[in-house]
Amino acid sequence: TKKYLKNFEDEVTKLQKYVADSIKEYQDHDKKLIEDLKTLDGVITEEKKAYEDSTTTHKTKAAGLREKIKVNHEKQEELRRQLKVLEKEEHDLMTENEQENQAHSTNTK
Repeated sequence: TKKYLKNFEDEVTKLQKYVADSIKEYQDHDKKLIEDLKTLDGVITEEKKAYEDSTTTHKTKAAGLREKIKVNHEKQEELRRQLKVLEKEEHDLMTENEQENQAHSTNTK
């Protein structure tokens, strides 16, 4: 039974060493996973920040372009109004000129 007891103690010792080694391996693995998670968190945080910055830039540019389009549209409308006024003035001058020419023709006859 001493031999059996010795073998049993050896097996228990082997099992304790295996368990201790396994626990250490899992602890090391946990440490590596924690570091990997920190790295991934950092990458995700940077990606999120870059996305938010890009979105903000895009929104700012889009708002600026919308404002420019609005201003250009207003300028076009103002130019159309001015053109109508000028066309009316031109028409009035042409009419006045024709009337003067007719009056002159009538006076010289």
